[in-house]
Amino acid sequence: MTQPSPLAAARRRSELGLVLMAAGISAVGYVLASFGKNATMPATIVPFLVALLAMLIAANVATRFLARGADATLLPIAVLLHGIGYVMIARLSDRRAALQTTWSFIAVVAFVATLLLVQRPPDLARYKWTFLFLGAGALMAPLVPGLGTSVGGARIWVSIGPIHIQLMWPCADGYVSVTLLFGAAIAPFTRNLVQWVFDEGFLDEAQRDRDWVNFATALFTQAEAVAFYERLKADLGRFLLTKTAQELLDAAFARRLLITPVTTTADVLASP
Repeated sequence: MTQPSPLAAARRRSELGLVLMAAGISAVGYVLASFGKNATMPATIVPFLVALLAMLIAANVATRFLARGADATLLPIAVLLHGIGYVMIARLSDRRAALQTTWSFIAVVAFVATLLLVQRPPDLARYKWTFLFLGAGALMAPLVPGLGTSVGGARIWVSIGPIHIQLMWPCADGYVSVTLLFGAAIAPFTRNLVQWVFDEGFLDEAQRDRDWVNFATALFTQAEAVAFYERLKADLGRFLLTKTAQELLDAAFARRLLITPVTTTADVLASP
C-alpha cells in the first residue's frame, strides 16, 4: 500500500478534527433539547455518543483509505447537518430519534459502499449526460399522458401506488406550494395547517386530531388512511381557493406553515 502524501494526510487529520467538533455540537444540542423538553439529562446520552463516534470514526477511516485526497470539509458539514436534524427529531419524539439512528447507520454503510464502488470519481463524468437526461426525464414524466394527473387544476407530481402527494395547489389568485407531509420533523407544520383549516370550518375534529407523525406508516398499511388523505386534500383544496397567495404567505409566517406562493413567468415580467 502506497503511503499517503503529506497533503492528503493533513486533510484527513483536519477532517477528523472537524468531524469530532461537529459531533460535539450535535451532542450539546441533544443535551440542551432534552433539558428543554424534560428538564433532565437524556438517559441515552452515553449510547448516543458511543454510536455517534463509532459511525463517524468509521466514515473517517473509510475516507482515509479510499478517498485520501478528498476535500476535508465535506464529511464534517454532512455530520453537522445530520446532527442538527437528529436533535430536531429527538426534541419531538424519542422513538423517532432511535429510528433515525438506524438510518444514520445505513447512511454510513452506503457512504463506505460508494467509496468502494466508485474509486475514481472522474469516471462518473463520462455519464454526465446520461444522468442529466435521466433526471430531466424523471422530472418531466408526470407531464406524460397517463403518468401524471391533474386535480383541481394542480399537477400531481408524486405518486406512490394509490397515494398521490400534491405539491402545488390553486388559490384565489394563483398557485401556492403547500407541504402536507408527515413524520416527526414535518408533523408540527402539518398540525398547524390542519388546525387553521379546522378553525375556518373546512375540517372536522377527526381530521384535526389525526396522528400526523405516524400517518405515513398508516398510508401504507391501512386502506382507510388513503381514503382519509384524499378527503383531507379535497377539503384543503376548497379552503385554499378562498385565500389569496399573499394571505397564505402571511399566515405561513404567523402560524408556522410550509406554504409559499408560486411565481410564474408572467409574475416575474410584471414585477418592478
